[in-house]
Amino acid sequence: MNHLSILKNTNFFTSLSETDQFSFIENIRLDYFPADHLLFTEGDFSDKMFVIRSGQIKIYKQINNCEQTLDILEKNDFFGEMGLVANLPRNANAKTIEESELFIIYKKDLKELFSKKTTIAENITEFFVKRTNFNKQITLKV
Repeated sequence: MNHLSILKNTNFFTSLSETDQFSFIENIRLDYFPADHLLFTEGDFSDKMFVIRSGQIKIYKQINNCEQTLDILEKNDFFGEMGLVANLPRNANAKTIEESELFIIYKKDLKELFSKKTTIAENITEFFVKRTNFNKQITLKV
């Protein structure tokens, strides 16, 4: 299965024309990560986002010395966009739960995509707001 057929199933990628999709995938990298691999930690510099081809990713925070799971993500989900959209450090930790293959999209390529297609920026911003609100609710419960 090629990159395009997989990425067509992600929310932010579906609004691109086929021509834009082909030009965008030229800069996407596919990497393998073993189970229990730490992808990033809270406070890290945000220079890329991820789309899950296979596997599961746990998004979590350390609150009062306890690990608080914010979300479990699976195939076709994307993550890591929050820091890119807000131009801020990572606000949570991410690690693989099982062996995972992830598409990696770098900030410079995402900015280029945003300039070509504002609906992509709008879609990611909408997810950003939803995740921010969800994360705040989780943090308030602890």
